[in-house]
Amino acid sequence: MPEEFNDLPIDGEYFEPSTPKKKRVVKSVRKTVTRRPTARRRASPVVEEVEAPRRERPRISIDTATHAPHKVNVYRRISLAFFGITIVVAGVIAFFTFQRGTIVITQEPIPVAATFPVTITDASLVSTSTAAVAPDTFQGIILSVTTSTSITVSPQTTTDKPGKSHGVVTIYNQGKTVQSLVATTRFLSDGGVLFRLIKSVTAPAGGQVTAEIVADKTGPEGDVAAGNFTIPGLSAANQKIIFGKSIASTAGGSSKVGIVTQQDIDAAKENARKALFEIGQTALTTVTIPDSYAVLHSPVSVQADSSAKPGDETSAFVVTAQGTMAFVAYPKSSVYSAADTEVSNQAPTPYHKVIFEGDAPTVSLQSLSAETKTAKLQVYREGKAVLDAHASAFQPAQFLGRSKQEIVDALSSIKGITHVDISFFPFWVDHAPKVPSRIKVTIQ
Repeated sequence: MPEEFNDLPIDGEYFEPSTPKKKRVVKSVRKTVTRRPTARRRASPVVEEVEAPRRERPRISIDTATHAPHKVNVYRRISLAFFGITIVVAGVIAFFTFQRGTIVITQEPIPVAATFPVTITDASLVSTSTAAVAPDTFQGIILSVTTSTSITVSPQTTTDKPGKSHGVVTIYNQGKTVQSLVATTRFLSDGGVLFRLIKSVTAPAGGQVTAEIVADKTGPEGDVAAGNFTIPGLSAANQKIIFGKSIASTAGGSSKVGIVTQQDIDAAKENARKALFEIGQTALTTVTIPDSYAVLHSPVSVQADSSAKPGDETSAFVVTAQGTMAFVAYPKSSVYSAADTEVSNQAPTPYHKVIFEGDAPTVSLQSLSAETKTAKLQVYREGKAVLDAHASAFQPAQFLGRSKQEIVDALSSIKGITHVDISFFPFWVDHAPKVPSRIKVTIQ
């Protein structure tokens, strides 16, 4: 089948169709030849002249100044240039995409503290129309209790003090007549220690009576064991039928006695005051106080009196305390919040925040008036100032395009920062990225 030419003109010009030429068509013809024993013949081609069909086709006008190899070089150069630009753009995009900056800030917390006064006013005195009060004034509960109490105290210091022994004796009368014995009647122990009857008694005939006796002399020799007693004032015959017996030892000849000191009196008064406060606290339980309130107490007027004075010898003395105690209940959350705010205001820079650790603030009662129902408290609160990661000074936007030294100089001027560690990626970069999201700031 003859070829078809669909070439389009390069410059748009057409030529008139020329006289068609004959095309040589080669046909392969194979003839059957009878083989001979001595020769082989092959089919030989026969060339015939076949007239090709006439067809008109446009001719292309080719500019002699334009050559195909030159056009190929231009296209190649353009392609290489475009490829190079693409590589450069991709490199720039990759650089800005993977560029990173890391800033690590090391700090040392700064201790901060504040002490400030607080006024508590009884809620019953604050009307709804005057609900707006000073910032350091809070509504609370103020109560007063008046009571008294007494305690008995033994002196802590003692000394040995000789005395006359005492005892009890049973007097037996085995006679048939009543025997009367006057006070100071002598009774003689088995050991020869003399005692005397303290009060007059009468021993019935054939009966017995008990009486109290005391040693005639002072000293420990009067402390005798239980035994028999004779009555030397009776006749020898009556001594056999009228006599005494003791079932317990006499005592008191040698004993310890307390010596009252000023320390004894002071300690007793303090204990009396504590007992007074306990009584007041018991009375406080009859008043409903919210769980969110804390209670402080203070003596308004307390007086303690002792029944003994320093140097007195006694085994015990009594101290009486009487007075008025006042109690103030304050809202813990409000007072504690005010304390936190007060300490937070002590932050050394706007880039710090205060954190609190441990117990609640320390609150002490400075004064209390039961008449005006107001109290003055002193609040002490302490904490630590640390860098605030949300502060503007630590935002990535502050470091865009800045060198390491510029960043270190800017951060080192902030109080509490002890060290700044900066690293950039890639390693040859000496300035921070200009995109905030490519900068990471960490505070340790």
